[in-house]
Amino acid sequence: RGKVVGRDQHLLVGVQDEAEEEVLGSFLGLFYGSAPYVPPAVLLPKLPREAVLLQEWLSRRRGRKVEIKSPQRGEGRKLVEMVAQNAEEGLTQSRVKWLADSEKTSAALEELRESLSLPRTPHRVECYDISNIRGTLAVGSMVVFQDGRARNSEYRRFKVKSGAGIDDYAMMREVLTRRFRRLALI
Repeated sequence: RGKVVGRDQHLLVGVQDEAEEEVLGSFLGLFYGSAPYVPPAVLLPKLPREAVLLQEWLSRRRGRKVEIKSPQRGEGRKLVEMVAQNAEEGLTQSRVKWLADSEKTSAALEELRESLSLPRTPHRVECYDISNIRGTLAVGSMVVFQDGRARNSEYRRFKVKSGAGIDDYAMMREVLTRRFRRLALI
């Protein structure tokens, strides 16, 4: 009835040089490969090259016939145009949010530089913490931020080996010594 009752947003990166039909076909395969619900009809601005195969596959997944259409007029066309307009507005909002976040990140890094009297803005920040249970099972953790963004793949955990007891400073010294020794080897 012309009302949006649900929305999923998926930003596709690195597809600007691909044909729209190829992107749509690949996306349908990825999205409906794990989607719990397959609708009776999928409306698209352009038909993917493998539309017939996708229709057959979606029909098997649904257990009933599924049509993939690219309506050229009527209500279907209006719906596709409305979705395209909503997607464009969503992309614009994402860009604005990203730019605002980038500006906040730059400002925060500059504030950090000033607070610590650094000669230039830091691009990489490593943060360390020690956790233990009354001096036993001690673990050092390192989290990493690159240009203000968390780099989860670079997080590290260090098992503290020195048995320093309840001496966070000694444990931190061990973790930092091991980290900087490793950096010297790289």
